[in-house]
Amino acid sequence: MGKKMTIYNAAKTGNSEAVRQLIQSGANIENRDNESNNTPLMVASENGHAEIVGMLLENEANIEAQDNQGSNALMAAAYIGRAEIVRILLAKGANIEAKD
Repeated sequence: MGKKMTIYNAAKTGNSEAVRQLIQSGANIENRDNESNNTPLMVASENGHAEIVGMLLENEANIEAQDNQGSNALMAAAYIGRAEIVRILLAKGANIEAKD
């Protein structure tokens, strides 16, 4: 894992081992992307990385965090059609009534 690997980038690319290592080393799991204000949970959800979504939720990632447009992880997963991720997020208490 290179010096520049962030938990956001690892979550986005599906690098579950890097996410695991970064969490263990105390990385901020709410580390946001500067452009869209997405969290690692949001990009993992959008990209269908179920294992990473699970890891982030187990480590208390904010399931209701919103990006610059008011979208959250559930909305991102649903918009792309990531049914497995939607099920995981709903099982962990994502608010189905949330609006962006």
